[in-house]
Amino acid sequence: MKFLILTLALISAFFVSAIYAESLGPDMSDLKNPNQEGTICIKANGTEGCGYSLSEAEQTACASYANSYPLPPATSGYRYSSASCSGDSEPVLSLYGNYACTASWCEEPWFPEENLIKNISVSYNGYSEKDGYYCPPTGFDNYTIQVPNPDTSDDALPIMCAKELPPIIDSDCPEPTDSDPFVFGTSTGSTSVCFPASDGRQCEIQTDSNGGYYLPVSYGSTEPVACSPDPEPDPDPDPDPEPEPDPQPMPDPEPSPDPTPADGSTSSDSLGALNKVNKNLDAINTNMVSGFDLNNKNLQTVTGEIRNSNDLLSSIKSNTTKIVSEMDTVGDGIGELNDFTKEGNLKLDKSNEELEESTDLQREILNELKKQNNTTVENKFNPNESQSFYESVYENGFQGVWEIQSEAILQTGLFQFLEQFKLSFSGGSAPDMKICFNVMVDLGCKVIPFDWTVILPFLKLCILLTAAFTCRKIIFGG
Repeated sequence: MKFLILTLALISAFFVSAIYAESLGPDMSDLKNPNQEGTICIKANGTEGCGYSLSEAEQTACASYANSYPLPPATSGYRYSSASCSGDSEPVLSLYGNYACTASWCEEPWFPEENLIKNISVSYNGYSEKDGYYCPPTGFDNYTIQVPNPDTSDDALPIMCAKELPPIIDSDCPEPTDSDPFVFGTSTGSTSVCFPASDGRQCEIQTDSNGGYYLPVSYGSTEPVACSPDPEPDPDPDPDPEPEPDPQPMPDPEPSPDPTPADGSTSSDSLGALNKVNKNLDAINTNMVSGFDLNNKNLQTVTGEIRNSNDLLSSIKSNTTKIVSEMDTVGDGIGELNDFTKEGNLKLDKSNEELEESTDLQREILNELKKQNNTTVENKFNPNESQSFYESVYENGFQGVWEIQSEAILQTGLFQFLEQFKLSFSGGSAPDMKICFNVMVDLGCKVIPFDWTVILPFLKLCILLTAAFTCRKIIFGG
């Protein structure tokens, strides 16, 4: 068990981090300029290689040439197995292989050791200097991904440095911690694993390309569930309508103004009389205008009251329509409830009928049981006069079988073999110790060499000693 735990720990240490660090792709919205350094390039037999020095460029070019070099066919004296470069400056191509083993003591046709077979000179040409770019740039250690520069203008750099996209974490999932265990997957592509969250929602975790993911430590004993869309949040309820303001009451009608008094005196002078007439006519006009203005104001007041009454009637009509609509909805609900109630009543009636039928059946069964309890049955069964359903082949049992088959059994090879161990000492001579081994396979007969001149005196001594101890026990006891 300790070895198993240690193995799992080593696997987690060496492989889990690589799976977890699988790139989600470069963040193209945030790019940094790469570091720039000059490089030297050269060709080895047409294969180019670059480095920060001429020697490094030659080694790189020669190594690339060696990787693509076709090995020559084997000969009677040696065979080629690999090619590599040798030397610091203008390295040569070295061919390695095995020499043939033709001596009589050789167990294999080729020596197992790999040796240098020959060196091939390499031609170096095409020297050039190029600008080299690499990531991460100084001061931005997490911008390690080289991406093509989106700017394709002539003076733009060929590459840019990008950082990895941050992992997408569901807002319904707990925050990642260092204690979250890694769960290995078996799928061949990225999938989603969901766990139940609060309010009927789900925590959706995106796996890597192998199906592995980090499980929040709080979900340690929770089983994953089938992923489904999160429910839409309930919309905010409609705000209560603002109460309609009460109509402003119209002012009371203004009282009639006092009329302008007229001059009712008489005058003998015609000019004075005309002046009085004009003055009285002016008073009449003034009074008529004042009356008309008052009537207009009163009419405006009446019109405002009528308008307020119309608004109140319109509001009453609208509220009445809403009430009627809600009452219709309530009526439909009551109708459905009545239908359900009728259906329930029918089912209850059917259940009552079935219950009554069951009760009647139980009553009949109870009556039959009572009748059976009150009935006395006389037992007239006589086993001696009854015929058995089983017919025995061996009526006398094992004893009868033995009496019939014992003679045949005693004549078998096994019993004949055992009979040979019954020794006969008749006539004062040693018994015959010839034993035949033909129990199942005839293995022939063998004579067991017994030295009876030694065995018989020993048996005699044992018998005498046994007799002496027996006599002592009889006489003295104990």
